[in-house]
Amino acid sequence: MMNNSDAPVRVTITPTGEEVVEASRSVHEHVAGAGGSSMVTNISGGNVNLAQHSQHVTQTQDNRTGSAAALDLVDAIRAQIAELPATERQPVETATAALHAEAAGQARPALLRELSNKAVTAAVRAAATAGATDLVQHLMPHLQHVLTAVGA
Repeated sequence: MMNNSDAPVRVTITPTGEEVVEASRSVHEHVAGAGGSSMVTNISGGNVNLAQHSQHVTQTQDNRTGSAAALDLVDAIRAQIAELPATERQPVETATAALHAEAAGQARPALLRELSNKAVTAAVRAAATAGATDLVQHLMPHLQHVLTAVGA
């Protein structure tokens, strides 16, 4: 399992694939006639597009890691701003609600990254206005976890 989206994807031919090719048969025909057999490859660590311009390939993306990190960030922000005045909390609550909705829904990496940055920025701005200076050091590890999880 890769943990770095910048790492090259290495593909190898299986022994069955070698036999098919050496027998001058089509790999696609062999798979189609094999009674519905399929190959599943799991890759983690950012956006990796294996199926681009490919036939007979289906690709799905599971971004639950980024989603979980974003939800943790929402919880951390909400815990940190609980003591701020209501007028300062409102923009932060709006930003965290948008992040929560995306994380609980489609969890698109680019949008998780954008909404996470907006939520932390709103929280830092609100805390600075209210004179709470330690909020940044509490939230930055959570933001970094989101950015790492979505491959930023």
